[in-house]
Amino acid sequence: MGIPTQLMSSVCLSVAGMHVTAASLYPNVMRYLPTLLPGRFTELLGQGKKSQKHPAAQGATHVTQIDEEEEEEEDLSLLAKIEEIIKTDVWKLGFNYVIYKELKVVHCEAQLRSFHECKLFQEIPLKQRNALRVYDSLKTHCYRTGSTYTELPTLCDEVRRGCNSVVEMEVWDAVHFLKELGVVVRDRQKVALQNLHSYETGIAECLRCLMQGERWVIPLDVNEVLTASALERLRKKGGDGGSREGSRRRWR
Repeated sequence: MGIPTQLMSSVCLSVAGMHVTAASLYPNVMRYLPTLLPGRFTELLGQGKKSQKHPAAQGATHVTQIDEEEEEEEDLSLLAKIEEIIKTDVWKLGFNYVIYKELKVVHCEAQLRSFHECKLFQEIPLKQRNALRVYDSLKTHCYRTGSTYTELPTLCDEVRRGCNSVVEMEVWDAVHFLKELGVVVRDRQKVALQNLHSYETGIAECLRCLMQGERWVIPLDVNEVLTASALERLRKKGGDGGSREGSRRRWR
């Protein structure tokens, strides 16, 4: 009984085993996630399995079917959440900030083109589609120019350049929606990505503290330090001179 159990554990731990398990339980994850999140697919697929305990590998000889089902449900809870998001609110996968809040997964964000490749974009509600367009245009602008924000009229022009069917009011509504999500920060006509705005304000606060804080006062007498340093140099020179003089006398 030990060898079959070990073989079963090895199969379940393998990449192929995880694929089969996920495909049977979460078909949308297996169908769409490789395209939506190609760089994170395998990692997300196996993330729940990392903490799974396998009794056969630890010397145990028996485990009940109920315990196995509970472990399976717990280990694959992340995939279950992603499956539900794909079914109901797939647009959330396009925003790293939203995914982190809901799944506690970092650096996980689907690109706008990925939704088109999956043929899921048209199934997303209009407001969320426009939000994805605005977010993509804002990221492109910031990365291309090195800026942390853009002006709202400029953002409207860039979004409409990518999709001329989007009107200016829809862009404004999308910006407001992104602001409510916490994805962007808006200050009058300026729109900034939340993470870049956070970095910039953090740096500014550090500089403000340095400029406005109390000056460092080192309790030292400058004249005393300089005098001691000069005397030390003279002593070293005198010692070197004495050594050279002694050497000349010995050679004579």
